[in-house]
Amino acid sequence: MLAGRLLRTREVAQLFQVSERTVAEWARRGRIPSVRTPGGHRLYPADQVRRLLVASESGDAGDQGSVTSEVANGKTETTGR
Repeated sequence: MLAGRLLRTREVAQLFQVSERTVAEWARRGRIPSVRTPGGHRLYPADQVRRLLVASESGDAGDQGSVTSEVANGKTETTGR
């Protein structure tokens, strides 16, 4: 059902309960997969986002630089620095 579906930044932010800015920062740093539209917006593959979400909820944080570790450790907001 999720195969091929792309999520907007707002949808990903709601799933992870973080700000849209945080999701954009994760994508910029390569911590969450995304594709760019011709207009420059980011879209996120739903099946890959789901895997990250399931991993973060199960406590499988993986390496320290991953989105799942940030979510699991409560480090979800960017500081702009």
